[in-house]
Amino acid sequence: MKQQSKSAFAGSAVTTGQAAKRMATESTVSPADVHTILTSLGGVMDDYMARGTLDGA
Repeated sequence: MKQQSKSAFAGSAVTTGQAAKRMATESTVSPADVHTILTSLGGVMDDYMARGTLDGA
């Protein structure tokens, strides 16, 4: 039998904006820059996975 992972959390979901603000405090980039990266990450990873590679080729 194949095992599947399940996500679980208590409380409210964290928004992209909240994550961006937190990550910006731990780096030298602005919350807006982090937010832009986070929102584009899904599409970028989708493209790489659709091509079957993560090496950028």
